Parts: sequence; C-alpha cells; structure tokens
Amino acid sequence: MNTASTAGVVATVAGAPYVAAKHAVIGMTKAAAAQYGDRGIRVNSLVVGSTRTELIDGALEAHPHLQDVFVSRQIQKRMAAPEEVAHAALWLSSPRASFVTGAAMAVDGGRTAV
Repeated sequence: MNTASTAGVVATVAGAPYVAAKHAVIGMTKAAAAQYGDRGIRVNSLVVGSTRTELIDGALEAHPHLQDVFVSRQIQKRMAAPEEVAHAALWLSSPRASFVTGAAMAVDGGRTAV
C-alpha cells in the first residue's frame, strides 16, 4: 500500500516537484501491481485529501486561515479524520478487496471528483 495525495491526480499550486512526486507514487503503484500481480501480490495507493493530523493541526494553529483553504477543496466541506483514511487502508489490505490491484483509491472528500 502506497500513500499519494490528491496532488497525484490533480494539479495544485503546491509546486511542480510535489505534484510530480505524487504522480510518481501512483505510477509506481500501477507498475508494481502489473509486475507482481501474477504472484498474488496486490499493490494499491490511497489518494488522500486534507486530513486532520498533528502536522495539519500545527499548521492551523500558526495559520488559522488555512482551515478555509483545506475545507474549500472538498465537496464535503470538511477535512477527513485520520480514522476515515485508516478504514480505507484496512479495506484495501483486506481479503474483501482481493480483486483490487493497481488502484489509486481516492479518500479525499470529493476533491478529485471535480
């Protein structure tokens, strides 16, 4: 399981190096899935949107206006709880997702839907 971000699917003003790196994570995921799929190895990535983490909370304390920036990007108009991302990762890692490989699964509050 790899972790990308919405910058791996849509451009962002965060900068070309970050966007390129996240696109590379998704490409690497697909290549690894193709290379190892015949051995029963599944490889997927999570395309994660704005999530309430300690890092984000620290940034919001220093720059409260960023809350509006993060929230405005999501169709659901909120940030994810870490548990929501964890549930997606658990599902992708479980036997219930046994036929899922090479996927870039969005857990992003709808950011990549628009």
